[in-house]
Formats: sequence, structure tokens, C-alpha cells
Amino acid sequence: RYTAVHGEEPSGHIRRLRLAKARQLLAEGDDPVSDVAAACGFTSQAAFYNYFLRHEDTSPTVYRKEARMNR
Repeated sequence: RYTAVHGEEPSGHIRRLRLAKARQLLAEGDDPVSDVAAACGFTSQAAFYNYFLRHEDTSPTVYRKEARMNR
């Protein structure tokens, strides 16, 4: 029923929100990547790194550097 109303599965929606929060924390904060991973609900820094790389086509560290350069 959720998918019919919202156009995506609940798990996909949650993953999208977690990734958006991770991008925000990386761009605006100074917390270590491991803390960002934990704050966004990832089980490990490695799982976060792999997920972020797969969906953003860049590593969390490179994303942070580029986001700060574009401010």
C-alpha cells in the first residue's frame, strides 16, 4: 500500500533520507566519517563508505572536501 501511495518502497525512502542526512552532515560538520556513518544508521564505516560511493559516485571524504570548496 505504501508503494502505491508514495511511489517507492519504505526501505528505499529510508535509504534516501539516510543518504541526504549523510550529505548534510559531511558538508556542514567536522565529525569523523565514522561518526557520520553511525548517526545515519549504518552498521559500520565500511558499509557507509560502500553505500555512499555506490550512490554518489565519490567517497564521503572527497564529497566533504568538494562541498566545502563550493561554499
